[in-house]
Parts: sequence; structure tokens; C-alpha cells
Amino acid sequence: MELISAAKDNDHEAIVKLIEIFKPDIKKISRYTYLSEEDVFSEIIVEFLEFLNKE
Repeated sequence: MELISAAKDNDHEAIVKLIEIFKPDIKKISRYTYLSEEDVFSEIIVEFLEFLNKE
């Protein structure tokens, strides 16, 4: 929860740590789409960042 709070406060180190934590899951999910793995990975990261900035 501390990392999420820090990431919402625009702490770049916290954002990178969160991405690293979820990276294996994101890669796993990206294999099951019709887009390239890199495109899906990027899209998920963008959506995640938008979620953090939403509140």
C-alpha cells in the first residue's frame, strides 16, 4: 500500500518498483492477445499509470 500511495504522489521510484512487481503477470497476460507482446505490455503500463493518476 505504501508503494501505491507513493506512486500516486508521483514518486518515480515507487512507480518503477510497482511495474517490476507486476512485470511477470503482465508478460503472462500479453501472450494471450492478438497484438505483439511489446504492444500489450506498453498498453497495460499506460493504463496502470492512468489508474494511478486518476485519484
